[in-house]
Amino acid sequence: MIVTLLAARGMISFQIMEMAMKLSSFLAVNSVILVFFGIGFIVMPATMTSLYGVELSAMGLLVGQLLGAAFLGFGILRWHARKAKPSALLSALVLAGLVEDVIGFTVLLLAQSAGLMNAMGWSNVLLYGLFAAGFGYFHFANES
Repeated sequence: MIVTLLAARGMISFQIMEMAMKLSSFLAVNSVILVFFGIGFIVMPATMTSLYGVELSAMGLLVGQLLGAAFLGFGILRWHARKAKPSALLSALVLAGLVEDVIGFTVLLLAQSAGLMNAMGWSNVLLYGLFAAGFGYFHFANES
């Protein structure tokens, strides 16, 4: 409400207010998905990878759990960042998300194209692609 009043008086642009609200929602969705996958990979990495037709060795299970810990940490970070005011730190978080998801999308697309996963693997290609596009939008919209 206060932000709306400031925007109405010309003290904050409506465009910045609107973008901040959209970024907040985007980070919330991203964080929920990261936490979901994070917990899944920490608690049951073999079950998570079996959904994609992949079996892991003991070392693979360990790496899966470490990946889950990273997902959980990034999810918590983004959940709390969703309430942050525009800043250099928030811009850095968005850029990091863009880099992470562009690389993830590329690696998963190559793996899926090589037949390393079953058809369910396309869901992760799609998720990474959508999040890369979202982070790209917020990164480049913020620069203009």
